[in-house]
Amino acid sequence: MPKIKSNFKRRLNKFFIIIIIFTTPLILIGILNSPPNEYIPEYEVYDLKYNKLFEFTESHKNLRHNLFLEPDIETNYYAVDSINWTEISAGIISSYIIDPLNNPHLSINNTHFLLDYLYEKQNKDGGFSDIGGFSNMISTYEVIETINKLNSSYIFTPDDYFYEKNNRTINFINNCLQKDGWGFKYNPISAPNKKVLFPGLEFLPINITDSEPDIISTFIGIYLSNMFNFYDILNNYSVQISSFINSTKFGGYALTNTTLFQVDPRSTYFGIRAFKEMNNTYNTTELNTLLFYLNSLYNSTDGGYGAFPGNSSNIISTYYVIASYKELGISPPHPQENYDFVLRCNKTDGGFGFDPDINTTSDIMSGWAAWKSIMILENESITKNSEVPNLKIAYLNWISNYQAKNGLFGQFSLESNYWAVNAINLIYGNKPDVFQKFVNVSAITQFVLDCYDSNTGGYGHFPFTNSSLYSTYLAIKILNIFWSFNHHYGINESKTIEYLTSLQNEDGGFKIGNDLKYLLSLYGGYLGGYSGIIENLINENVSTIESTYWAISTLNTLKSLNSETINMENLTSWLLSAQNADGGFSIIIGFHSDLISTYYGLESLPLIYKKPLSLPAVIEFLLMAQTENGGFGILPALSNYVSGAEVFSITYMGAISIYNYHTQPNNIKRLIQWCRNCFSNKTYGVGDYPFFGGDLRNSGDALLLLDQIKFDQSFDPAPWSNMLFTIFIIEIISAFIFLFFKIASLIGISIFKNISRRLGLESNLNISYLQKFPAINCENLSVFAGGKCIIDSINIRIEHGEILGVLGESGAGKSTFVKGLLGMRETKGICQIYGMDAAKNATKFRSLYGYVPQDLSKVYLDFTPMENLLYFGKQYGLNEKEIYNRGRKILKSLEIQDKADELVKNLSGGQQRRVSIAIALIHNPIMCILDEPSSGLDPVV
Repeated sequence: MPKIKSNFKRRLNKFFIIIIIFTTPLILIGILNSPPNEYIPEYEVYDLKYNKLFEFTESHKNLRHNLFLEPDIETNYYAVDSINWTEISAGIISSYIIDPLNNPHLSINNTHFLLDYLYEKQNKDGGFSDIGGFSNMISTYEVIETINKLNSSYIFTPDDYFYEKNNRTINFINNCLQKDGWGFKYNPISAPNKKVLFPGLEFLPINITDSEPDIISTFIGIYLSNMFNFYDILNNYSVQISSFINSTKFGGYALTNTTLFQVDPRSTYFGIRAFKEMNNTYNTTELNTLLFYLNSLYNSTDGGYGAFPGNSSNIISTYYVIASYKELGISPPHPQENYDFVLRCNKTDGGFGFDPDINTTSDIMSGWAAWKSIMILENESITKNSEVPNLKIAYLNWISNYQAKNGLFGQFSLESNYWAVNAINLIYGNKPDVFQKFVNVSAITQFVLDCYDSNTGGYGHFPFTNSSLYSTYLAIKILNIFWSFNHHYGINESKTIEYLTSLQNEDGGFKIGNDLKYLLSLYGGYLGGYSGIIENLINENVSTIESTYWAISTLNTLKSLNSETINMENLTSWLLSAQNADGGFSIIIGFHSDLISTYYGLESLPLIYKKPLSLPAVIEFLLMAQTENGGFGILPALSNYVSGAEVFSITYMGAISIYNYHTQPNNIKRLIQWCRNCFSNKTYGVGDYPFFGGDLRNSGDALLLLDQIKFDQSFDPAPWSNMLFTIFIIEIISAFIFLFFKIASLIGISIFKNISRRLGLESNLNISYLQKFPAINCENLSVFAGGKCIIDSINIRIEHGEILGVLGESGAGKSTFVKGLLGMRETKGICQIYGMDAAKNATKFRSLYGYVPQDLSKVYLDFTPMENLLYFGKQYGLNEKEIYNRGRKILKSLEIQDKADELVKNLSGGQQRRVSIAIALIHNPIMCILDEPSSGLDPVV
């Protein structure tokens, strides 16, 4: 019973040791890869992705063309203001137009989606803009007027949310007032934007000084002050504001009171409204001067009005002149001619163009001007055109081409479609059936192909426009997402490759070309005009890090990024040279590092299988770009001093670059809170910065960033997991090898014997073969010990099965002789064991004999007899089962079976001798050599 318990205990210990060895790597891998600390719960991540961001993105699809559009404030203002929404909501007119306040197509449960979208476009300073940080009076006016057109009570909802936003608007208006009250400025810090003030008109001079008030912004300031009952500003500066208005009047009104601007119809219209908003009235002389100016713009040849006297007529100038007459309370002198001119601007597609020329295409602003003019003129004494009701339906159907299913109006472009397709692909890209349910692959593919420029091989931003590198990059990105459906990269892939390669400069980089304006917009307005600095440094032919990334990324997609198509050596040198000593990359070599260029630089290097010259430096550069608010700034050196200038796209670039190099931003919790605040609770989109609504352009970046910031990544388990997994695999292989040999041993077949047999090299160490030779054959054998000859020239021959006893007095050399036979002593002459040279084959024939030495030093006294047998038996390749079976029989025959589990040191000398004999017999030898075996034994044994 003690023996069984002891064996079981030993086996159990071994089992646990094996389990620990094998499971430790797996346990450690599990611990290392256990779900990390969640910063954003998984259920919230799912909701943000599959519900909010997806619904927001998908809602930008136009239902008629299945293309995605990008809304903007100006387009919504002109579109909404050109439509009689009472007729739409009452069902008087049937068309494809969607009523934003009664929208059956919107999956987002928000009846005020369009209103909320626009009103969330408010910046921190209280002004409104499409892009965060670009507040201006024009956008502010357009947002408020668009909302009022649809729901005049929305802005004045008695709620703290609206109260706070309205107060910020009032504060913005106040800050736009010139310090001395001399009119209102376009925004608190900048000069008016000519192209926003006068879209479509190219008659303005180039330069306008900063902080200059203008008549349009002044009207807006007065108008909104009255709307929000902010009378203090008007009362306190009434004289100055009125004086400024009068100072811009030169017959009609000019944009400013300087010589930079001529009098024009739009400025005149807003000048009249500003004058009236201040409760002023014109005297006869002033009125006649205005009427004379307005009439000077008339063209009797076509019945329209031009921007300047003698200029050709256009529909926008015509509207502003007609509207000016209305503001003055005077009927237009040529209403029928004006009416006919406006109708002649109608195009076959249902829209209206800038003028009646058949080559002029329809645009939304011209459509707005047309219908505003028609509404005014049809109240005059004219002969109405019976086709106007049909033209109205045609116009509504035309403008519905620019309306998304969420009710917003905007423009189609490669960029807007890429933003949407990329975002939906990030959500449902692994489910093609679901993806195609929300993305019309064929419609968007055709749109992309329509943007192809056959002259160059590149793609334009819109159909039938000149190609640019960035647009080509977007087109190939879309086609790459659609690869599994279309299996092509455009109309002429080889020509597209030629176009891209033609843009490489000798320095190795790629020229910015037609994308200069877009590149500047990436930096535009940041920190008060960083783009202005860059604008003075680069031109269309300069290599930039951004354009280089667009080019090589596209070539890589087209599988043409190699030395056969471009100069890879110069490209590599140029890219590596773009990294500065601070670790960041610059837009052009030798300039200051910025975060945008650093992002594109880090995205470019892996494409050519390179790493940054200094990885620690670039990581430090990126970490420094994070501001106290949690977002990222474009210039890390100023991040600690300038807060509030963070933009989502730049924050994405900074954070994702850090994550790509297996670390995470320093202040992750503030980053998460900053990003949370960028999500709109009303429209579900992501804005340019916190509490700035949502924008389609940010959807894809938000999805990618969300997957990174949702959990703690301060520790990267990958290297450690890989190492532990390798250890586990080695253990498995080792165990497999061990078991393989063990099984072979258990079934009584030596693996080496099996291999030898298959190769015809079967071992000769078997009895039938060995019996052919003498068991021991010695001829002139001399044995030496310590350099002395102990046994001299012995001749002996013993056949298999014979027994030989060697007698001699103590010290005669009996033991030395035995050791010489076994190859344990230096010998001379011939000594063979079963035909094998004893000196050369001592190890080979070790398993043939059992040796009982004279002393008992080979027996382990701290082992039991059975443990000794186990130890020595395993050295002969026996398994435990064989040893136990044989051991029990041998110990029984030696009459010490009852001592099997007692320690040898506790046995008598005779019993210890029996243990030594048992050890010699355990492997069933064919020959035994016993050195004084009877010493200490009972005579009976």
